[in-house]
Amino acid sequence: MEKIELKPCPFCGGKAELKGGDFIPEPQIDSTGVYIGMGVTPECEISPAYVECTNCHAYGPDFDETEDAVEKAVEAWNARADNDTEATKVPALLAFIRQEVPFRLKNIFNIPDEKISPNIVDVCVWSLYDNSDVMFDYDSMDEHLREVLKKYDIDPDDYEEE
Repeated sequence: MEKIELKPCPFCGGKAELKGGDFIPEPQIDSTGVYIGMGVTPECEISPAYVECTNCHAYGPDFDETEDAVEKAVEAWNARADNDTEATKVPALLAFIRQEVPFRLKNIFNIPDEKISPNIVDVCVWSLYDNSDVMFDYDSMDEHLREVLKKYDIDPDDYEEE
């Protein structure tokens, strides 16, 4: 079998991995009716083949029980904008924001961990990403985050250290 080459994830730039496309083992019974273990036979079903990002877990369409399921899954994953072009700048910005938001919420605003749910972090990340014009300085970014947090009844001023 030739080596399969997968493009990086179009959403985060992460490593892609082929999943499925293998025979699904079934219980094997000998002629006396005794279970002898799991195994594959020509009658076994084939698990659906698809490609998934190991970082953000985005995935492509799955292809069932056909001889060329693996090839179709790889082709579908790779059939999109080429990540070697201008598109690679987007995941870098998103990666920066994903790193910066939890740091700022915890260390700059001093918001307790129990107030910082994954949902709040995601809302802040995507709000900054959608309004990337505020990313040019930390003061603008912090002001934007304050406004987003207030929509969720979290006032950073309540947690400022005195």
